[in-house]
Amino acid sequence: MKTIPQVRLLFSALLNLAGCTCPKRVNKAAALLALACALCANGCGTTTARQFKGNMAFFPKCYPATSFDASFISTPFHGSGHSFGTTLGCCAFGVADLPISIVTDTVLLPYDILRRTSVTPRRVNSATEELAKAKTDQERFYALGDAAKGSFLAGKMEDARSYASNLLALLPKFPNDWNYGNAVQNANLVLGRIAVQEGRMDDAKHHLLEAGKSPGSPVMNSSGPNMSLAQDLLEKGERDVVLEYFELCRKFWQMDRGRLDQWGQDVKAGKTPDFGANLVY
Repeated sequence: MKTIPQVRLLFSALLNLAGCTCPKRVNKAAALLALACALCANGCGTTTARQFKGNMAFFPKCYPATSFDASFISTPFHGSGHSFGTTLGCCAFGVADLPISIVTDTVLLPYDILRRTSVTPRRVNSATEELAKAKTDQERFYALGDAAKGSFLAGKMEDARSYASNLLALLPKFPNDWNYGNAVQNANLVLGRIAVQEGRMDDAKHHLLEAGKSPGSPVMNSSGPNMSLAQDLLEKGERDVVLEYFELCRKFWQMDRGRLDQWGQDVKAGKTPDFGANLVY
């Protein structure tokens, strides 16, 4: 999980000011100070996850603030190496800000979807520029998904194929990263959609099922998986594999509010479901 270094530094500074300079000695006053600051930071995720260009490589275009807060909440579970007080402060920040982020992300969802679906040369260039600036495997791991999807939607199939293949190759290096589930889905999504366009239906079905094996992510667990490859296959009459994909998605999308059941009924009835925003998540 990657959190914003400046915020981690802020919590460290607060704790040091409160007298917690020894990593083995937890100062209760410092922890309370970090918690108080966290409670005053409500709404930070909404602006930070959208405002700064560098953050867009880390957080998805839909529900970015929710993912931003989830990155802080998970800090105690991924061995950040920070003191107990700093870790507690990061976690408290995420918990305090999360309700605000869920509400604002929902209100801003039409705007975020428009940003995501508006494929312009500037947007594609922005994604590839972020990738070009990546200096480490982890930075490339965050940037390749947007570059692959943007290139596919812009009709740059060979670029999209290359980016998605590179993202697949990086998966074994980051099995515990918050973005792992998104990466599994996005790489297979792009490769599968390319396969549909090239008439390689067996490969397309394979990639759909591999996408369904994603362990999920903060966004996928709440808003669900991307159904664009499933829709492509339904348009080719491949209904059985889509139904199998729905079942795979149940393991992480437990907040589907009955949509998987409804979509399954539609497919069995020979209809193509209205996937709505799940075509762009």
